[in-house]
Amino acid sequence: MRTLPHPLSVVLLALLLGTLFGCISPLTSAARRGDTETVRTLLDQGATADMNHAFILAACSGHGEVVQLFLERGAGVNEVDQSLVTKGYSALHCAAANGHAPVVSLLLQHGADRENKGPYGKTALELAKEEGHASVVKILEDAPAVPAASPPQRSRPAPSAAESPPPPIY
Repeated sequence: MRTLPHPLSVVLLALLLGTLFGCISPLTSAARRGDTETVRTLLDQGATADMNHAFILAACSGHGEVVQLFLERGAGVNEVDQSLVTKGYSALHCAAANGHAPVVSLLLQHGADRENKGPYGKTALELAKEEGHASVVKILEDAPAVPAASPPQRSRPAPSAAESPPPPIY
């Protein structure tokens, strides 16, 4: 029985093809290469349209300095990518699947949720186990679970039925 390549293993091929055919932004290209200074310059100039995608690709490529820069600039540590190549994966999924232990640690320190599941229903831990990245598996197993977000607290009690406005009339 022939097995298909892991979905994240096609990232490099897709990036190469995207670069060759001009489908990748300068920010994404710099992030993928680990060019921290170019990423910083582009972000300073307002190039944030594809920041989440660039952030996730930096994590996939193991560029901790670039990942740190994106986190400092407001990248969502638990956001999932919406691009064709890594759709549904978070930075933690990508870093774990590619064996980038320092980036996995960095993401966890910034609140990455190790329980999030990717598009095939697997956590970062499961991806790391599948790919045989023992150091990443250990980091993820030792990481504390991120507490579930609590509902927002009201500053005053909820209005009673008598204070509530009438329902709309259609």
